[in-house]
Amino acid sequence: MPSLPTRVLDVGSANDTNEPFLFESRGHRGKYLALSHRWGKANITRTTLSAIDQHRKGIPLDSLCKTFRDAINVTRNLGFRYLWIDSLCIIQDSLEDWESEAEQMAEVYTNGILTLSASVATSGDSGMFYPRKISKDVELSTLTVGGDRVGTYSVTNRILSSFKDDVERGTLAQRAWCLQERVLAPRVLHFGRDQLHWECLSGGWSEASTEPIMRPNDISGPIQSQLRQILSTTEWPSLQETLKSLQVDDTSHLRQIYGRGPYGKWYQMLSTYSRRDITNEQDKLPALAGLAKVFKKFSGDSYMAGLWIDDIPAGLLWSGNNFYQPFDSPSRLRRPAKRCAPSWSWASFDGPIDYPLGKLGDIDVPRDWQSALVCAPDPFGMVEKGFIELSGRLCRLGSMISFAPSFLESMKDMSQYFLQDQIPRALYDEPGLYNNDEVDCLLIAFQGCGSKTCNHNAGCYMRFAYSLLLHQSGEFGTYKRVGIAITYQSDWIGVQRTRIVLS
Repeated sequence: MPSLPTRVLDVGSANDTNEPFLFESRGHRGKYLALSHRWGKANITRTTLSAIDQHRKGIPLDSLCKTFRDAINVTRNLGFRYLWIDSLCIIQDSLEDWESEAEQMAEVYTNGILTLSASVATSGDSGMFYPRKISKDVELSTLTVGGDRVGTYSVTNRILSSFKDDVERGTLAQRAWCLQERVLAPRVLHFGRDQLHWECLSGGWSEASTEPIMRPNDISGPIQSQLRQILSTTEWPSLQETLKSLQVDDTSHLRQIYGRGPYGKWYQMLSTYSRRDITNEQDKLPALAGLAKVFKKFSGDSYMAGLWIDDIPAGLLWSGNNFYQPFDSPSRLRRPAKRCAPSWSWASFDGPIDYPLGKLGDIDVPRDWQSALVCAPDPFGMVEKGFIELSGRLCRLGSMISFAPSFLESMKDMSQYFLQDQIPRALYDEPGLYNNDEVDCLLIAFQGCGSKTCNHNAGCYMRFAYSLLLHQSGEFGTYKRVGIAITYQSDWIGVQRTRIVLS
């Protein structure tokens, strides 16, 4: 039986009329449920330093929002005594307590017997239950060939909200914190608009049908379900060997960024995660910390501000989701008011990201980038400063054939006649701040053509290479990332390696 979180609500039994109270577990073991919900604009009851003593004695039910009251009733009626709710079980005006509890978020949802998900509730006032629609049923008889009645069946006009409507497109699917709550939970009961949905390692089902809506290891299922299978597996030793074979280094063969087992799932998840809303922009990495800790636990890899050390080249090739849109398309990335991560991390920006440069051939960055460091009390939380030291070929962007002014002008005019991934192009994370003559280009990888005999040099049919755009910052040899680019492979002939630091 798992240890209880630091604090849980003791809700009593199904017939209990006593007020729930805040129970300090102090190592006590027991089964508990967790609630995944959206605060919204409701007047959410919170545990604060001034309120905690009273909450230990009791919390009046009528002081709680409807979602909390529903969750307590469900917990009682399912025969469980303990319930974890973030606003009540974390001291909200104590930074020390918040940081301590945030570090344990993975264990809270992983060890819970069940997570109750208010999947379509817009706020705490919405509750978890919605009125069932009254349907018009027509009862018909089932007859034998001889005309004998052997049963009946009903035809109805009722159209129910689906798993995709309630879960994949529901309000919780828009919230950043709720992604890891769903992935880490071994079992989730989703409260939808018209029906309940169940999700666990064995698959998923909706109340209205006996047919599963997803099955174990379903590669076409939601990325959250695929990640749950990976992170909950008991076969971690074999997965560690798989991850080792997928490391992107200078011995790598052709591979896709997304199509590489657990690493590929991680990048696919980040793309989804970056599209979710988050109230406090500084929570971007903390809201993912639980998932990262579990990933690290089975992979043995080192985590650096949202990237994995054994997969650094692929991890650096993130960008805004407008890379293959027409030239000069505006970027949806926005720099947060307070720096939350180093420039090389996707977490340094707000907005949707993708990994558009996805077909990796030969890797140019030697695998000696372990000289990396982040400065933070918790490496899984907010990181203001961090660096990666690596060696690679560096070239001024404006001096390349790919980015000469006359060439760029002709490319813009003719871009409609080319596939967008077959044109040398650069995309700045913050367009308008730099020009090609003041930015350096760091070669990361050659674009693979799929041939086992091709060495991806200038004569290669797929003759492009993937690069980071860098701007020198302060000290000599120290750079910050400002974008990504597709360049010609021939631009790199004769360029020597140099040692640089990305900050």
